[in-house]
Amino acid sequence: PFQDLSSSNTIFAGGLWLGAMDGSQLKVSFQSYQTYIPRNDPAHQVFLPGPVNPATSKPYGEDDFHKFNLIWSVNRHDILRHMADFKKNAFLDEPILSIVGWPGHGNPYFHEVNGFDFPNTPQGEAPFYDRSGDGIYNAFDGDYPLPEAVAPGIIPEQILWLVFNDAFTRAPDEEEFPLGVEVQLTAWAFFAEGDPLLNRTLFSSYKIINRSGKDLQDFRCGIWTDIDVGCYLNDYAGCIPALNAYFGYNATPLDEDCNNYPGFDSFPPVQAVTLLDQPMSGYISMQNQLWGAVPPDPNMTDPATDEETWHYLNSRWRSGEPLTPDGNGYNPSSTLEPVKFAFPGDPNDPAVWSQYAQNLPHYDERGLGIIEFGNFQKGEVKTVALAYSTHQDSALNHVQQVGLLYDEIPQIQ
Repeated sequence: PFQDLSSSNTIFAGGLWLGAMDGSQLKVSFQSYQTYIPRNDPAHQVFLPGPVNPATSKPYGEDDFHKFNLIWSVNRHDILRHMADFKKNAFLDEPILSIVGWPGHGNPYFHEVNGFDFPNTPQGEAPFYDRSGDGIYNAFDGDYPLPEAVAPGIIPEQILWLVFNDAFTRAPDEEEFPLGVEVQLTAWAFFAEGDPLLNRTLFSSYKIINRSGKDLQDFRCGIWTDIDVGCYLNDYAGCIPALNAYFGYNATPLDEDCNNYPGFDSFPPVQAVTLLDQPMSGYISMQNQLWGAVPPDPNMTDPATDEETWHYLNSRWRSGEPLTPDGNGYNPSSTLEPVKFAFPGDPNDPAVWSQYAQNLPHYDERGLGIIEFGNFQKGEVKTVALAYSTHQDSALNHVQQVGLLYDEIPQIQ
């Protein structure tokens, strides 16, 4: 888990990849690494802050979308103070702004705290505990922020919420929107004495709303993660389809520092990404084309076009070639039956397909967990809940650490 810039970490970046068919038209929105784009220039930036107006399929206030460029945050200490305050006399004697101004549905105090209006739609906004049961967020009724997956009274250490969309055109001459979706992201974490696994887990939930005004077909969602276990040049990747999880681990026993990125030295951990509410229908890994003792095949590197991204969202390589269960998975002339999951074997077992068992060159790996939703009707909501967990036991080596996942991921689920 992240401590500071000088500490060893396990994830460099993560993002959401979306794709669907609008009749015969392919529509794709994907974000990996974000470079700086001037605030007043939305061109070429895929996701931008703010919700989407369901009546127009366009963002609210295209000229000042920056006002939604916020992450609303609340911590456990303040929620407990809020609950105790309300319990005394069913009123708030000491209102806490982060709770009073939370962007829950219909919040009558949102503008007063945040300085602008937040549109309310039937699909809802930031999640909360609705003490009165009226469907309206009002801190003065005893409501408080709470992820939908968390039971009332169990308060995370911190809760974050933001909203973004892909409904801006990518270039001035582009008439069609990529997909026309609004995405609401909630993230939270716990701190519990005596539960190190929970303390090393970050939870998040995407609420994806079809605001395009059209029904979409073959809607697919990819959870993309650049897992870097300390040094990013010596990692392997794999997945556990039965647990709806994928992971990254060190390819070598010793994780040394590299290019100013601190390694974990001995006993490097394993980083897992687990889908909690959806089945993972496929997994594929890709390599950074700039790094590697042996240059990776360009067909196994990051996509550059919508079509290449769509191939990955279908468990195929950048070129469209199928994934086959041998070697590195890219075998254009293979007669093997194509598969949906790359490296699903436990690397502790030399008889199954894993990067470690195949003794493959190690790269800067990125993983993509794939969800096949099918039809996506206008106004419909799709959800994806995730757990990002770090697993480590100082008594185990870099490969034996992977064995922890089979026992510990079910505890998170």
